[in-house]
Amino acid sequence: MTTGITYAIASRFVSNARFEIAEFIRKVTSLVPFDIYVVMMLLYFMNIRLPWFIYEISGNIGRANAFLSMFMIGIVFEVPKNLRQLGDVFKLLFIRYSVSALASIILYTSPIFSLEVRQILIILLFSPVSGVNVISTLRCNADVEKSGAINSISIILSLIIMTFLIQSFGY
Repeated sequence: MTTGITYAIASRFVSNARFEIAEFIRKVTSLVPFDIYVVMMLLYFMNIRLPWFIYEISGNIGRANAFLSMFMIGIVFEVPKNLRQLGDVFKLLFIRYSVSALASIILYTSPIFSLEVRQILIILLFSPVSGVNVISTLRCNADVEKSGAINSISIILSLIIMTFLIQSFGY
């Protein structure tokens, strides 16, 4: 979702363009991370293994991911400059966590999965906003400062909420 589909949907809303499936597919497939996910899923389902050195090289590149994510968040992190922007940030976060709370209640009372699976899914509902969203915001020519603030504040809030949930569930 965060490496392609969310961007394609958001860019449509930002541009106020009419939804066209061809344009949606073009935007989604023009993003390298999404394409790599699709190729890797196909290889997995076809039970095709890549040569060992590809895993070695990609593992080395992947180790830099945590640093690059924190670096990017550090670059875009800014406290909103005015009360209106700060209000927008907290309004969006309130909506996000309210929807997560409602989904958690529905999920917890639903007997579809075992209790452990439901608890893990509830914890995941409160995970932070993806750092990739800041890049998508930039590509949509939208408010990157607000996106960075939402991302940074959601990390703090999510860590608190997820820690509380883990303690509540007795893990």
